[in-house]
Amino acid sequence: MILLYMQLMFLKNDDLHLYMVPKEAGIYALILQLEKSKTIKVGKPGFIEFKNGFYIYIGSAMGGLRKRIKSHINKNKKPHWHIDYLMQEAKLMKIAYLITDARMEDNTACFFENHFDSIKGFGASDSKICSSHLFFSESIKSILLLFKKLNAGTAQSDDLNIKQWIML
Repeated sequence: MILLYMQLMFLKNDDLHLYMVPKEAGIYALILQLEKSKTIKVGKPGFIEFKNGFYIYIGSAMGGLRKRIKSHINKNKKPHWHIDYLMQEAKLMKIAYLITDARMEDNTACFFENHFDSIKGFGASDSKICSSHLFFSESIKSILLLFKKLNAGTAQSDDLNIKQWIML
């Protein structure tokens, strides 16, 4: 059995809290706020209309969580991943992560896809089982509530076998 560990933290200064993100492999969620609706050019998909509200992006970091998340937070670089384009316009509110060497990114994204509106094709160009890795909510409370339900074991999914979620 794979022990999965999740940590949710408030970010007031991205670099200050980045040291709390482990170097191990895993999956992560970036919770973002877009204060105004806007159209953003997102690499190959082109222009996408984003509503004001909150977004949760699910990604994997098999080469290390800290390295991948640090890359996304860096706004002074040329965007590489779909999420990097949105990160330039949105405010990072929270980071959640699971330390695991299991490839659970798609299953996790499918789980969130069942609870929130998705931005079709975003971050999921290589996914075979879900249409997106970015999800929208008008309220951050609904996102945090879903994490609480996962932590309590009341929102389990057969495809997302998570035994322990720890939130800070």
